[in-house]
Amino acid sequence: MTIRKTNGWNWVVAVCVLLSTVAHAKATIVTLSELTKQSQVIVYGHLAVAAESSSPSSQAWLQFKAVLVVKGASSVRENVIQLCNSRPNLEWPDMSKMAGDTVLFVSQKGDCFDLSHNYRSVVRVRDGRATTGEIKDQPEDQPLDMFLNKVRSLVSRQAQAGR
Repeated sequence: MTIRKTNGWNWVVAVCVLLSTVAHAKATIVTLSELTKQSQVIVYGHLAVAAESSSPSSQAWLQFKAVLVVKGASSVRENVIQLCNSRPNLEWPDMSKMAGDTVLFVSQKGDCFDLSHNYRSVVRVRDGRATTGEIKDQPEDQPLDMFLNKVRSLVSRQAQAGR
């Protein structure tokens, strides 16, 4: 067995990489209260047909058909939200590949809406149950109506606290 001397910088680099990874993972953690507060608009619905953006530098927008607007109704016209579908890094899903019912937490970004907090801003809904395991303080899944009531309650409390 050969014992090799290592440069002290190798350890520094290794520690920096580890801390960066932990910090990034921690930055993506969000509670339902935080997610609700960060979002201008919270809607339940599904993706409709994609539409081309009028701006040549931006990607195609996606149309999200809102069945229920929980927060930000004044920002939603004719129950349709134009989603930006930006993907600044791997933490952001490609919304064009999303199918089915979804609860979205979004905020205005120019002429379209973007996810408020990466993939954790997308709550998939199937058979009347919301998949909420990506949100720190929520169970893996729960009945959709229970989840929406929690969100409504948080929106109401946050609005009262802001007055």
